[in-house]
Amino acid sequence: MTAFWAKNVAAHNLDARALWVIDPIDGTHNFLTGIPIWCVSVGLVVHGEFVLGIIYHPVAAELYSARKGGGRFSYGHATKVSGETDITRTRIGIGFSYRRPVADHVRTIDQLLSAGCEYLRIGSGALGLAYTAAGRFDGYWERHINS
Repeated sequence: MTAFWAKNVAAHNLDARALWVIDPIDGTHNFLTGIPIWCVSVGLVVHGEFVLGIIYHPVAAELYSARKGGGRFSYGHATKVSGETDITRTRIGIGFSYRRPVADHVRTIDQLLSAGCEYLRIGSGALGLAYTAAGRFDGYWERHINS
């Protein structure tokens, strides 16, 4: 995740020593259409390195947090990834963006299904990542995601 944040900070030519990255409504379409799967996400990047993240899902009253070198938590309780390695027993969260070729996305979905993997698209990348960190999803994949 650190490389991801550093790359996005560099791509925006941001030289700030500390940078807050805030998405007040991740899952905007869900929010606007009354689908209760959206969240508020806040991240802190220091010298181009991700150091803190907080995700709040107000509809479910769920709070997720992570700190570099300090673990990941849901309401102060440590969470852990599922650890599942057999793809036929996994459920992967998937994101989608028209900023990448649709054919690439379709090919990836075909590969997952052909391998016997379940997938779910919830419409919020931040929640998909939080669910993975908490073991609800066995992984999360999105070809294009903004910081």
